Amino acid sequence: MHAPMPKFRAPDVDSLFARADKLLEQYPRSFGTAKALLQEVLTAQPDHLEALHALNWAYERDRDHSPGEWQSRLQEPQRAVRGRILELTKKVKADGGDTVEQRARALALAQHAENILRTDPTPARLKQAEDLLAESESLDAELSARHRGERGVMAWKAIHRARKGKPDAYQALLDWVAENPRASPFHPDDHASAFRGLEGAFADEGFLEWLRARKPQAAKGQRVKDLAQGMLHVGDWDVSAERKGPVTTPCRVGRLLALRALGANLDVKVGGKSLLERAKKLGDKALVRELEALSGAKPDAKGKTPTAKKPSAAKKPSAAKQAAAAKQSPAAKQAAVAKKPSAAKQAAAATQAAPDVYTTAQVFADVHVTSDGTVMVLAGTPHPDSDHGYTAGDDLWDFDKSIKWNQPWDDRVWLEQINMDIDEDELESNGLSYDVDFNRLLIHDGKTWTRTKLPKALPYGYVAPVLRDLGAPWGLSAFGVSALAFDGGGKGWKVKEVSGPGGLDLVDAVVHDGVLYGLCSANGLGRLVPEGKNLRLELLGDEQSGLHHLFSHHGTLYAFGDDGVFVLEDGALAQLQPTRAPVRAMSAAPEQGVYLHTDEHAWYLPRKGKAQKLPLPKDGIHSIAFFKNRLFVSVGEQVLRLEKDRAVTVKLPSPAPGVPRLVVAGDRLWTVFPHHLTSSHDGKQFEPIAFR
Repeated sequence: MHAPMPKFRAPDVDSLFARADKLLEQYPRSFGTAKALLQEVLTAQPDHLEALHALNWAYERDRDHSPGEWQSRLQEPQRAVRGRILELTKKVKADGGDTVEQRARALALAQHAENILRTDPTPARLKQAEDLLAESESLDAELSARHRGERGVMAWKAIHRARKGKPDAYQALLDWVAENPRASPFHPDDHASAFRGLEGAFADEGFLEWLRARKPQAAKGQRVKDLAQGMLHVGDWDVSAERKGPVTTPCRVGRLLALRALGANLDVKVGGKSLLERAKKLGDKALVRELEALSGAKPDAKGKTPTAKKPSAAKKPSAAKQAAAAKQSPAAKQAAVAKKPSAAKQAAAATQAAPDVYTTAQVFADVHVTSDGTVMVLAGTPHPDSDHGYTAGDDLWDFDKSIKWNQPWDDRVWLEQINMDIDEDELESNGLSYDVDFNRLLIHDGKTWTRTKLPKALPYGYVAPVLRDLGAPWGLSAFGVSALAFDGGGKGWKVKEVSGPGGLDLVDAVVHDGVLYGLCSANGLGRLVPEGKNLRLELLGDEQSGLHHLFSHHGTLYAFGDDGVFVLEDGALAQLQPTRAPVRAMSAAPEQGVYLHTDEHAWYLPRKGKAQKLPLPKDGIHSIAFFKNRLFVSVGEQVLRLEKDRAVTVKLPSPAPGVPRLVVAGDRLWTVFPHHLTSSHDGKQFEPIAFR
């Protein structure tokens, strides 16, 4: 049972809001704390308009700087906030003033208009979007967010004219790209190359066909460089799509074809990879098909070609397998998503299809192996986000109870199994995007896989993507906002409610020197102490936001996050290693040292002395692990094993796309991909884990 929510007096709410408003200015260090405080204000006063507007603005900042996280976790909460603002301000009128009510409504109206224009609007809906933008401008003429809707109106008007027999109207969109060749949907609205508002229009099939029919122009001088930069953005070079989940956008094919028509070179490299390789990594099947079609050997984005059958969208792990797959039937190609674990099986697959037993439609976050060898995988069930209709029922915790979880991975696997109000034509253009809540456990007892749910007291959407073995009496544990779930050493999962400072967001816990410590991303490190039947987080020292993980190693407790690495000394945290970018992970290292990494760099930090930067490829670091006296690094699309004088690329089975998190558990090194697992006993040979 949840503890009753405290009742705030008006002065308390005002104080909380004032503190949150001040913290919002300290991006990114205090942003999480500010949003948590705003949520507390709205819990006490749901119609607090200033808090609603501030939270809506904060979500906009998240969209600018963490588009993947915004799309997967924050888009729907922002939609709800926007709807409430519009309801509360429906009587607000323009009078030349500059009130909170006017600013809040102006932003919400601009967002509503943009949302209408994300998919193909009818003439009536297009007129509605124009009216919303006009009202927004009357309330706040300087609002940059309105430019999205203005771009969208321009584009859809051109498309509507073209549909009425004036195909030259498409030229307005190509002219826009000619003026803004480096545009990207991930640039904020005040950026010179902002693209938002055009995503849906650049997925319109009529416009795409018009672009396909155009002969590419000859580009010269600076235009060549600008078009090349635009191609980099088509491959999401300007955003780390893997950092916080995949970023879905329907406009990549349209931007590609427009840049091609203007003379762009399709052979540009994105992070050292071809556009086709990058498209496969992004999981954008439409872009993959278009690039294959432009090569002259594969079908176009509709799957049509006079000489070739539609291939599987799954990535083939080697050129040899691709050549073999060209001789296979369509059914064999579809089955080829499962990589064969031995040379004999690979040879047999050339003539006989093998079933995919290695991928699942679940999304994986972490893996743990118990002392008796039981494998526990923290996973989540993807469900279409609210842009594509709501899932069956009102409770996302139980929506998948009638769905077979152990299905091979496919980006449409849930479409026919969830009660959704969805337009298939819209889906064809825009793709299906998902939210994922990590509240499921997949358990292998040595014989078979089963799935169970974590306790419902862990709020969906806010379960930390990590499993911890806290020892007796807790056992394996998971964390979510103000709750700690634990299996009690195999006696069945239970929950302890956690109370503490305002903005509590429990993200990690460890037992260090016999003391249970908890970490709150908004407030910092504290002891988890009993309080009745539940727990309370007692902070150590001053509040400190931006810490995300704990690591106990050789008698030292480390906490790390946005501002680097800290250690527990004399009952408080002291900074050990500052960094310019957030530290993502730490790992054991030789001589009682540690390894740590940000998204771009990794270091060896000795027990005493200065950190030593590791020479690694500049292609984005995803994870590190120390195993069998060797450091392993997931960087770019590779996993490297660092030897004394060189880095060796590890050969990994790749039945589904994605980049892995590296985890050492049960005397094995695991690669935790989004939809499949591999493991190794020696760090050299990795075998895929079968789920069926």
